[in-house]
Amino acid sequence: MPAGFDLPPLPVLGSLLAGIGSVAVALYRLDPPVTDRIVLAFLPWVVAGAALHVAALLGLVAPTVGRVAVVGVGVALPVIAHVLATGPGAGSIDPVPPAIALLGTAIVTPLTWTLLGRLRDDVTTVTGVIGIVLVFGHALDGVSTAVGVDLLGAGERTPFSRVILEVGAALPTADLIGAGWLFVLVKLVLASVVLVLLGPTLRETPRDGRLLVFAITALGLGPGVNNLLLFAVSAP
Repeated sequence: MPAGFDLPPLPVLGSLLAGIGSVAVALYRLDPPVTDRIVLAFLPWVVAGAALHVAALLGLVAPTVGRVAVVGVGVALPVIAHVLATGPGAGSIDPVPPAIALLGTAIVTPLTWTLLGRLRDDVTTVTGVIGIVLVFGHALDGVSTAVGVDLLGAGERTPFSRVILEVGAALPTADLIGAGWLFVLVKLVLASVVLVLLGPTLRETPRDGRLLVFAITALGLGPGVNNLLLFAVSAP
């Protein structure tokens, strides 16, 4: 497999796939409604998974627990509190890098949403609050990655992201504003394109559209929270 990817042991992987398959079959048969509130209610589980992944990296919990948590086992606030409370044992708590990342995210998210609304107001209307959350999640991933690379000298494990950062580092702007800005831009553009593509699905089959929005949001929010916690507890 490409560098940056790994799989859990086969028994764990088999159990996860069986569990996911069982849940999928049950949901298909029950055909439950999926509202914006339900989508938002599941987001803390994404945060919990990211927090337990950080805890696993720091050796605070078994790696298997961290992997299982990624699919929803955990409660966000207690896990984050545990990671932060035990962080000094693995590094030092530094709130500045996470604060910078959150501030940057708070700036680019409304700007992106406003621009998208001016270009495609039909998309922002149909996606609503879950669309904003999707943009926020991927903005958080992009900005926190840029902070890690440009301010903290961190590396990137995901091959695709690493290629974008390498391109950014090769541009003439790298000496002035760093390499991470290109990654932020790509994340924001991709998030906007996804919302445009999901607009018809949300109108015609809202349940399927909301499930897709949640899944794609998790792909940004989870890594973003993971970055913030790593910055906080592993700062030099």
